[in-house]
Amino acid sequence: MLFLPVRPKYGRNAANVVIFEIFILYVHYVREVAERRLFTLRDQLKAQFKATQKAQVNERKTADSKRRLTSWVFIVLCLAFDLLKTRILDMSSMIRIRISMS
Repeated sequence: MLFLPVRPKYGRNAANVVIFEIFILYVHYVREVAERRLFTLRDQLKAQFKATQKAQVNERKTADSKRRLTSWVFIVLCLAFDLLKTRILDMSSMIRIRISMS
């Protein structure tokens, strides 16, 4: 059998220890919840940052592609215009030659 002396100090000390342990457990729980919330927020922030970077890269690629396509079309149009210009000059010289022959 266990015999404990009956003194009021022991009861108060035991109650203080129990209350302190409950407080420590509560503080630990609140801290754990806060850390988990912070972890999920960091994870979401990382994902959002990666998505933003991907979107910026795709935007740059689209702009570069559009610029290249525009320059390519411009080159093709310039070549077509030069070809048309030479044909017109050739035809006008042929007409002059025919007029002078007649």
